[in-house]
Amino acid sequence: FDTSNMVGMGSVIMTRKTNDNNILMSVFLVDAYCLGIKNSMVKFFSEEKYRDFLAQMPEGKIKNIHPTCARKLVEKAEQYAADLDFLPHNDYREAQKIFGDIDSAACPRSFTFGKDNKPFYLAGPFDKPRFRKNVLNTLEKKCGPDGYHYLSPVGEDGDLF
Repeated sequence: FDTSNMVGMGSVIMTRKTNDNNILMSVFLVDAYCLGIKNSMVKFFSEEKYRDFLAQMPEGKIKNIHPTCARKLVEKAEQYAADLDFLPHNDYREAQKIFGDIDSAACPRSFTFGKDNKPFYLAGPFDKPRFRKNVLNTLEKKCGPDGYHYLSPVGEDGDLF
């Protein structure tokens, strides 16, 4: 997950084997440009179902990173968004339990958030107009009129919402 060479969004997937030989997986949709943890989930798999899940992943699209860096990336994204007054996804607190005793301070990497030194809200295809408006209002209040960038789809009537 290289925040200097991306479109601002990516998934961090963390897995652990449980005592009963199942797989616990937490997934974090990280918006490194603005919203932090845009989505998250927790799922249990049998080993067989987990292998099936992995087989469906696009080849060459997954990059392994050290667990300390995965935790650091997720937590720093959440902190960046919190500084902008954005809360993480509702399932974040449950999903982050997977990190357990992993020490993010042991990760030597640094991550950059925002784009061109400013928050950049890239409205997603499932972001409802009211949500987009709330994000922009929050950014305006927190950063001022020139303190952020955004890209939002144009509606049928030409409005940004």
